[in-house]
Amino acid sequence: MTTTIDEVPPEWRERDARAGAQREAEQADLERQRAAAREKLKAATGIPAKFLAIVDGGQVRDTKARAEVQRGGFEILVLSGKVGNGKTVAGSRWLLDGLEEKRTPLFVTGPRLSRWDRYNNAEMDRLLLASRLLIDDLGEEFNDTKGNFLAVLDETISDRLANNRPTIITTNLDLEQFTERYGLRVRDRIKESGRWVEFVEPSMRGQAPLEG
Repeated sequence: MTTTIDEVPPEWRERDARAGAQREAEQADLERQRAAAREKLKAATGIPAKFLAIVDGGQVRDTKARAEVQRGGFEILVLSGKVGNGKTVAGSRWLLDGLEEKRTPLFVTGPRLSRWDRYNNAEMDRLLLASRLLIDDLGEEFNDTKGNFLAVLDETISDRLANNRPTIITTNLDLEQFTERYGLRVRDRIKESGRWVEFVEPSMRGQAPLEG
């Protein structure tokens, strides 16, 4: 006796098709939500748009600054040199590499840091607790003779070193100028716990993509 297996009823095929389409729509919606959340995280880092476009678009060249950052193994790393050596781009890429860490990485310029509210606990926590911190263009800020900026800088460096939270500083100052501006205490903390790397290569600005 032969048993005949009936074909799947049309209404069942339609039901399965609808269920499949719904699963695809839900997956696409989930991907959109993830992408939107990642874009929100990128914005929260504070990386300027022109640098974010470079590092998020995979346009980072293999510069010496990038190689120093990729070496890792630092609690604090100072990238020193004239403009156009890729310091800011290398640091910004490093921030994005930590985007999925518990605390959002943070980009802040020297001039912005000079206006930081050191008496606002929430604002100080942004500096001190960021999983990764990039202080860009240190030395470009107004030279505060009252010492308020130096107090913020010293606390930021000291606290982050004490809690093993890595920091990168980019600056156009050489070591002598840096020491004159920020003092032996800050310089010695950096040299004891991190690396000072100075670049003397000619500027790459004017080449595409732009390097900071």
